[in-house]
Amino acid sequence: MFFNKQNAYEIFIINSYFSFVCFTGCGISDDARTPSNDESATYYLCKYWWHAEYVDVHNTRYIQELDFHKDGTGVEIIGKHQQANGNSTREEYHFKWNWGSSYKTISVQYDEGNAVFMDNVFIADRKFSYKMMGEEYFFDGFNKSYN
Repeated sequence: MFFNKQNAYEIFIINSYFSFVCFTGCGISDDARTPSNDESATYYLCKYWWHAEYVDVHNTRYIQELDFHKDGTGVEIIGKHQQANGNSTREEYHFKWNWGSSYKTISVQYDEGNAVFMDNVFIADRKFSYKMMGEEYFFDGFNKSYN
């Protein structure tokens, strides 16, 4: 191929287009990890049962599930199994929730009167995470049978 002004111009146009497509992410902003409006935020939050498992320093196994409903209510289920004695418990907490501004915070008010804030909310690809009181929490999403 012979290089001239026309070829240089065509290469510049192709590179500019390629850079635009690659670096703008085809219209996905840098803030794509956060839902952009109430409808999409609520849809993705309520689409799944959110499930996490962890073991504490006493070798107690916890299972935590969150179920957000589109009407602004929800349920948190915490299962606890103590490896040492084999005892298991399951507790269920009902709550009301709503989005903070810009859909990065969820305010949760439990029926018992306690309130918490889930900050830096991230929802994508069946993953849900947030920060609460400096700690980060991670959940996997499982389809609800009634959605």
